[in-house]
Amino acid sequence: MGCKRNSGDMKFGETILDIWGQSKNFVRNFTLTPGSIPKLCLLLFSLSVPQISHAEKKLVIGLAMPEHIPAMKLVNGMYETFRDEVHKNANGEIKVEIYYGGMLGNADSRLRQVRAGMIHMSDPAIGNLAPLYPDIQVFSLPYLFEDAGDAWEILDGPVGRKVAEGMRQTTGIRALGWFITGDFAHYSSSQPIKNASDLAGKKIRVLSPINAIAVRVHGGSPLPIPFNELYTALRIGVADGADLNLWVMDVLRFYEVQKYLFLDKHRLPLAVMVMNAEFFDSLPGRLQEIILSAARKGIARNRRMMKVLEPELPKRIEATGVTISRPSPEEKEILAGPALSVSIDYLRGKMLDPALIDEVVSASRHARH
Repeated sequence: MGCKRNSGDMKFGETILDIWGQSKNFVRNFTLTPGSIPKLCLLLFSLSVPQISHAEKKLVIGLAMPEHIPAMKLVNGMYETFRDEVHKNANGEIKVEIYYGGMLGNADSRLRQVRAGMIHMSDPAIGNLAPLYPDIQVFSLPYLFEDAGDAWEILDGPVGRKVAEGMRQTTGIRALGWFITGDFAHYSSSQPIKNASDLAGKKIRVLSPINAIAVRVHGGSPLPIPFNELYTALRIGVADGADLNLWVMDVLRFYEVQKYLFLDKHRLPLAVMVMNAEFFDSLPGRLQEIILSAARKGIARNRRMMKVLEPELPKRIEATGVTISRPSPEEKEILAGPALSVSIDYLRGKMLDPALIDEVVSASRHARH
């Protein structure tokens, strides 16, 4: 999949030619000595990685999703809005380049590059950030949010800002805001699921260890299958079901291999618009404000788009022949109580600041009322 570069930007080839011209001068005057070996290594390294100079105010974004697929605008469109707002307001002082479809590596690789300052922004899910900053998993607790509005109240408020600041201090990665990569996650299956006991004995693909708890506590067997292998695993029966949201099920056609869906809303698929903190701090205050404003507008677009899609997605899925069931309030409590309790115990031993759990759970209960 090709990459998108904006008109008016310096061509990538021109950058390479500049580097190559510098290297020819270096080599022409180079005499190999023990002291010059580090210089040679530095030159070779500079030729092997993208040249991104903070002084040029070039801002490189690496994204997961392909560019020219309309459904991917849920995430890609958010970053494109960010880019357009920066270009409109920064008077040419910042040039944004977006690389789509994993061109700059997978999610974990892109996150490492952001942290190292090799690129400036990316689109990691909470699960990608958890190994670097375990406290962010508090927002992955099962059945934490009743709806997306509750989530935004918490994430955009003091608790969300506290977690974001902890991540910045711990990792050097700044959170510009929280966004969504689909509606609530539910359990799809090749067999009917109508209550907690129906999870028993089923092999369910999950995203991360904390997501596995909600399956295991009800007698299911969680499986850590890579996402790019999931469709095949479901088709041939390696897994009976999966922790999926309706948007992913619709866009990637998982309804072809899963004929039942249990709408229990156990997890909201959250992600973070991140930026290298050192790069952000290097900008003058006026440009920082432009960056923050552009991020807010991009994220608002993402949330509006999901709000429009959310009521339509069950209809789309049902139209493909999938049978949808929903738990009663009593059954929801049977599902949520043990899953949340065990997950909290699990997280307390993993987090840098375990007290955050009580703050988030308390904020969640307040948001519901």
